[in-house]
Formats: sequence, structure tokens, C-alpha cells
Amino acid sequence: SSPPYCTSCAGCLTSHHAPRLRTRLQSIMTRTSLTIAIALSLPELLVAKDGLGDRLSRAYTKYVEQPITVDAAVAAGFAPLTGTCDPDLGIAYTAGGTVDDDTPATLYYDTAGQLSGVGTDVYSSWSAGSPKQGLVDAKYFEKVDDNRYHIAVAVREDPCNAETTSTYPVGDRLVVKGADVVLPTTEASAIEQGWMKGSCFDGMGTHYFKDLSSTDSSMTWVAENLLPVVVMFDNEGDFNAIFFASTVVQQGLFGPNNWEPVPLPNGQMCGNFCDEDCTFSDTSIWSTMHFYFNDPEAMKCVAEDSSITAGDCTDLSLLGMGMTQCCPTYVA
Repeated sequence: SSPPYCTSCAGCLTSHHAPRLRTRLQSIMTRTSLTIAIALSLPELLVAKDGLGDRLSRAYTKYVEQPITVDAAVAAGFAPLTGTCDPDLGIAYTAGGTVDDDTPATLYYDTAGQLSGVGTDVYSSWSAGSPKQGLVDAKYFEKVDDNRYHIAVAVREDPCNAETTSTYPVGDRLVVKGADVVLPTTEASAIEQGWMKGSCFDGMGTHYFKDLSSTDSSMTWVAENLLPVVVMFDNEGDFNAIFFASTVVQQGLFGPNNWEPVPLPNGQMCGNFCDEDCTFSDTSIWSTMHFYFNDPEAMKCVAEDSSITAGDCTDLSLLGMGMTQCCPTYVA
């Protein structure tokens, strides 16, 4: 008969219990590796030490204030979409408790009632197409039903077990749901991770983009390779805003459907990049949806705390892209 216990790992693994023990050890090692990976997935540099900001607003040039607490959401006419708590994002609230193509945005709240994530639906159609399959496969866009996809970013950890409110009213991190990609929360971390530096716009800040097929800051100019969440930083390198990028046009004939006022042809989308080589081989037009985590009126590209000068900027107001696009010489 087998011994009641083993005096060493080697003894255990040479006994008739070896297959079961190997499986258990492998399971423990796998769980340990996953725990380590999760612990390392949010390095200190990527967590905003002072939080992401103090408010939430949406839509370029509109700056519509968004509720950052459950109480404010309910007062503004938001209601739970399902009532369940997503362990990564929190409890989904939408205008009227429903979603459709003209009210696609979703706000998430933790169990303490604070903002814990932001997201939007993207609707496909026979004329506009669907999100790029590579981005669906990589789980940036989750297919919800036949013509509806969802993309979301978490701003707080463990939203379903929050018992007290945080000192950070709009969170301290940016994690893409599904893809589990941690976005930079400082300009320094964006540079370290190989994001491409783009132009500066008043209200938004300096844009940074990531080509998912590149190990550095270079771009392939393939829309399917572009990480569909763009981050923006203020003149001091602190986080200011994000936008969701869709190659499926979401604006309608009678309004923007809560996206930006107009879709952007490649030429206007390239205004965000400050690169004369910019073009996209697999799309010709974009829809974008901005979320601002700080006062957009306070973000000025040409300011005392900025190295950008008026000579770096171009007036784009006639193109419907706001007042200026600034491309500092060190970006071009």
C-alpha cells in the first residue's frame, strides 16, 4: 500500500500519486503565475497618483457634463441597464436604462456609487460595415448582438466590492475591458510604452496613439492595427481625456447620435497625428467619441506651461475640427 504521506516532493512525484500531484502543482503554479501577471499589469507609472481628474464631460466643442455618482446619474435620468455588476467595469447605467444607436454611451458605477468606467456601443450596418475583425478578435470590441458591439474602459479597481468612496472622483487607471490592456495615464508612460505622439488641440491636449502591430512608436497606417482608444495629456504630461475611435460611421442623417458632431475623413483624422505620411489603407472615414476627465476649457495648447507656440498651430475652424491643430517641431 502507499504511504500515508510523502516526505519530499521527489518522493510524492515518484509515488502512484504522481499524476494527480503533478496536476495539482501545475494548477497552483498557473494560478500563481496569473496572480503575478495581474499584480504586474498595473505598474506604478500607469496608475495616476493624483487620480485621472475631477469631472467627466463628453463630445468635442459640446462638453456636456456627465454624472460621476449614481445619485447624480439617477437625477439626470440614467437608470441601470441590467442591474448586474461587471467585475471589471461596475454597474452599467444609460439614459433611460436602455441603449440604441442615438444614445449609445454607457457609464459604469461601483458599489460605493462612484464612476468606475465609461463605454459606448458601436452599431454596424450593411452600408457602414462592422468594426475591424482583428479588433473584435482581440476583444477591444465585444459583439453584443448581430449589429451591436461594445467598447469600454475601466477607471477603478474591484468595482463590485467597493464599500467606501475613493478620494479620486473619476478613478485612477485606464484598462480596456476584454482586451485587458492598460492605457498610460501620464505622457511619460505613453512614451515609455511606445505610443506615437500626435497633435495638440485646445480642450483635449496632446494626442497619443498605439499601433498594436508595432513594438515602437511607428505606425503602419492600418486602421485594424490602431488601438481604438486614444489618450490625451495636458501641458504638464498629466492625463486629460480619451476618445473611442470607430471605423464604422455612427453619426446619422439627422444628428451625431451622441458621437462627435461630424465623422472624420482620413484627412481630418490625420490632423490628430502631425505626420505627413498619415493615411489609412483599410478605411476612409472615422467616428470618434471623447470623454474629458478635467476642465476642457483649461486645456490650452499655447500657454505659459507649454513649449508650443502659436507658430506651431494651424486654424482648422473652417474644417469643423475646432480652432487649432498644433504640431510642435519636435513632433513632426
